Amino acid sequence: AYLIVQMDVLSDIAKRLGKPAEAVRWKRRADELLARMLKAFWRNDHFVAFRSGDDSMTPAPGDSLLLYLPIVLGERLPKEIRDRMVADLKQEGRFLTKHGLATESVRSPHYKSDGYWRGPIWAPSTTVLVDGIARAGDKAFAADLSRRFSDALRTSQMPENFDAVTGKDRRDPGYTWTASAYLLLAPKPKNEVAP
Repeated sequence: AYLIVQMDVLSDIAKRLGKPAEAVRWKRRADELLARMLKAFWRNDHFVAFRSGDDSMTPAPGDSLLLYLPIVLGERLPKEIRDRMVADLKQEGRFLTKHGLATESVRSPHYKSDGYWRGPIWAPSTTVLVDGIARAGDKAFAADLSRRFSDALRTSQMPENFDAVTGKDRRDPGYTWTASAYLLLAPKPKNEVAP
């Protein structure tokens, strides 16, 4: 998904530089990679991941939030895929908690409240998903996630990550990416202009 975004940006840059043939080539490569990504990783109604070196093509176990990162493509994804991904993320008690999005579904047998990328809420994944959800067309849900995340951080010390269910700080209590995400996502007062 990130490579597709990069190719789209390269296409746009080529257009701005007056290189239409190069712009078309980058756009075509992005379109081809998107088609290949969907064919390889979209199964029925969700994205899957495979273990490195596993030739069986059996999807990896778990219910990981990381499989929703293709939402960074926003409207570039087919509408039915966007709608399905956003609907999945809106399910209270799956990834969605009072504090934001758990990195592993809280219903999953692989969920660990203090498991590294297996449960806690992280600023980078939250920021990327909020942006992608907004680009996919659901600005209200993106704003709700921003509010949940920001509310959880208002009484913390900007930890590296935090418990998805309780909101308790985890790891380093003063992490710059968490503070940066907070500055980007915290609702702005009505009279304040966003940076």
